[in-house]
Amino acid sequence: MSGSAGSGGGDGRRDIYLLRHGRTPLNAEAKLRGWIDTPLDPVGRLEAEALGELFASVPLGAIVSSPLSRAVDTAAAVAARHRHLRVKLDADLRDRDWGPWAGHAEAEVIQQFGRLDDAPGVEDPEAFRGRVVAALERLAQRAGSRPFVAVAHDAVNRRVITSLVPRFAAKAGIDQHTGCWNHIVYAQHHWGAPVINAVPGDGQRP
Repeated sequence: MSGSAGSGGGDGRRDIYLLRHGRTPLNAEAKLRGWIDTPLDPVGRLEAEALGELFASVPLGAIVSSPLSRAVDTAAAVAARHRHLRVKLDADLRDRDWGPWAGHAEAEVIQQFGRLDDAPGVEDPEAFRGRVVAALERLAQRAGSRPFVAVAHDAVNRRVITSLVPRFAAKAGIDQHTGCWNHIVYAQHHWGAPVINAVPGDGQRP
């Protein structure tokens, strides 16, 4: 996000809580999800409820979600504690499109093609990066002074964080557990990430 962060807080500061949805059956089986609209499993529903409880006292200005149901249902658990807010959907927060390999084991695809990026039919990595980074920058630009929650996916969160936050730019990957949250801050024309891959119950608070 170049230049001014837009209207809102005095220094243009934006506080974004970037959440990953709760667990699904495909997560439990270590299979690629992509655009398959797989629901939360019982563990995932508990993870979503724990996130809702964790963020109950945070003065949120908005709750935005990928349109895939596993993210929407996680966002709804947060929104249930904020009766004045509705979950807004943003299609650009969708998971990476794994094409014909969605539903397949990640290890199987890597064994066959060497890298997920090289599997035919997979969303181009630079196009994916452009989509999700632009989505977060757009949401931050439009946000008011209050923090907001964005609920997305493993691949989305990892690409956003490694693309926007300089100290993670050189990392090959970062962990994103199901039901985790990240605190990303834009202030003084720079991005930072005070909290990465925290989960309810680990002692960290938003």
